[in-house]
Amino acid sequence: MPWFRIRTTTKTTSNVVFNSQRNAVLSSGFVHLIETTSMHHLLFYDVVENYTELRKPHRAEHFAYAMRSYDRGELALAGALADPVDGAVFVFRGSAPEIAEEFARNDPYVLNGLVTSWRVREWTTVLGDGATLPSL
Repeated sequence: MPWFRIRTTTKTTSNVVFNSQRNAVLSSGFVHLIETTSMHHLLFYDVVENYTELRKPHRAEHFAYAMRSYDRGELALAGALADPVDGAVFVFRGSAPEIAEEFARNDPYVLNGLVTSWRVREWTTVLGDGATLPSL
């Protein structure tokens, strides 16, 4: 699902035009011009030793928290790194890093000391869901 935000809304009775830069959605006689973004943010976690065991009491709460972010359209992908399990990566949609930062500050894993450090990096995506292919 691509990330989008409503840019403008106008009343219309004419047909809706689609192009590669702006999408338009007709709803109840209004045209909503939708601006898509090809920006994502990566949230990286570094975790404590024995993370896979220590996370067990907090896992259900962490998953519920992550699902709420996913349901709002903010979180696209998430998972622990493997071999070794020494961190996790989350992919957030949108051009604002604050969504990923807020997620980290309130994540049960962070609040319960399982995450030793976290950082957010801007990621310009050019291929895949929500990405815009650059001019070549």
